[in-house]
Amino acid sequence: MIPRDNSTTPPPAEIVQEISEWVQQEPQTNLLLVIQAAGTALTAESIPTRASANRLLADLVAALTQSQALLPHQLNLVVEFFLEKLADDPSIVIEALAGLRSLSKSDIFQAEHAIKTCKALFQHLTIRDLDQPKRLAVLMLADNLLAYHRNALKSMESDFLAGYCTLVEGEKDPRNLVVAFKLAKVILTEFELGDQAESLFDITFCYFPITFRPPPGNPEAYGGITAEELTHGLIDCLSATPQFGILVLPLLLEKFQAPGVAPKTQVLQTVIQAFPIYGQASVAEFASLFWESFLVEIFQPNTSPSQDFLRLLERACQTLFSTIFPSSELQSSPSGPLDFIKQALQVVMKELHSPEKSRAVPATRLVAWIIESGANVTNVILPTIHTSLDTLLHLWKETTTETGEDVSLRRTSILGHLSTIFSSITIVTSKQATASNPIISQWLTTSIRHDILTALIKEVLQNQLCTDPFLRVAALRTLVKFVGIPDTLEMQEARDVIGIVT
Repeated sequence: MIPRDNSTTPPPAEIVQEISEWVQQEPQTNLLLVIQAAGTALTAESIPTRASANRLLADLVAALTQSQALLPHQLNLVVEFFLEKLADDPSIVIEALAGLRSLSKSDIFQAEHAIKTCKALFQHLTIRDLDQPKRLAVLMLADNLLAYHRNALKSMESDFLAGYCTLVEGEKDPRNLVVAFKLAKVILTEFELGDQAESLFDITFCYFPITFRPPPGNPEAYGGITAEELTHGLIDCLSATPQFGILVLPLLLEKFQAPGVAPKTQVLQTVIQAFPIYGQASVAEFASLFWESFLVEIFQPNTSPSQDFLRLLERACQTLFSTIFPSSELQSSPSGPLDFIKQALQVVMKELHSPEKSRAVPATRLVAWIIESGANVTNVILPTIHTSLDTLLHLWKETTTETGEDVSLRRTSILGHLSTIFSSITIVTSKQATASNPIISQWLTTSIRHDILTALIKEVLQNQLCTDPFLRVAALRTLVKFVGIPDTLEMQEARDVIGIVT
């Protein structure tokens, strides 16, 4: 060994460095000499002595692995040694895990080593029996094995999946869950789940919704882990595989009925990400139930929703429609269940029939959301535009023979709703201007164009009997929105509008 001044005791890192350098001088023999010299301590009856010796060996292995000094037969030896130690006292287990984690990154750590390591983990360890740092060490070793030896673990098929589920079941510490969620996402995305899909679902969905909050005044109590970080990790898992669709969707509906904004928010975040992954068939089966639940939050919320919540609700509605009615350039058959879109529009139009009432505002908002959803143009976008415009223009015509303040209010409200719809049409048609699918331009028929211009120009802006300033301003704003839609007006119509506004 390297001679040492015995007057002082070097720190452990220095000892490891010295031994590592000495082993590398004669790697064929010196590592074996070190293990033989430490043999008594490595197998001592005293647990603290055994733990210290194993810690030293794990640190030495880490140094040798980093310098690529280990030979294949030496790696075989220390892998087998550490695998045996997984059945030892927890204070030795943690050192064995550290050693195996270092070895798993070695270029000479082979598929057979990865498989042996997994089998030993599944045989000897259960996370519930270990404290938090040791559980984290297990997860970090699993992380290395998935990162460097994924194909080997895939070859284990259901043996790996079943063993992993048993290994990690019951984890509760947020520091460990952050890692566990990342591992689960890889497994759910990359592995053939087979008959283990439900087991993986069971160990994942049990955490939904995330209720963790750091202790007040101590955000670093759990390593700075936040509720948002855990939520995003869990949602990544739940949206990782189409096989979860039939399992997750009914439970999300149930969770959405729970009181409070937090669980509803997490449901919305989940469906936005998960609907496209689960696919049309799975989502369509629950579409009506989700739509009804969303409508309750739109028309009958228990509390006034925040803007953030409304934005999530908007995206959830849009993702629902775009998933069950996928957009397609050439479509000879319906892209989704047409009965659903008919029923959905009936509910919205019912509210629009009272345009001056408060519920008409969210109804129009829903129309705008659907128009901008990116769903199939033929089956969703055009029917939504035509149905809503026909409804509002019909209501407008009913007011032409009436007078009074109530009529002015009703007409002003109708124009406000039209303005909102025109804004959404502008957004969609502007996007389509550079796309390969020009079919959205079919929204504007000659009849609709005539009715809109007649209502705005002849019946309000050019009508000397119309003196209500609010109605006239609303008409002008709506006209501006209308002409802002690409390719809306023909040449003579454009001249008429210019004459009005100037």
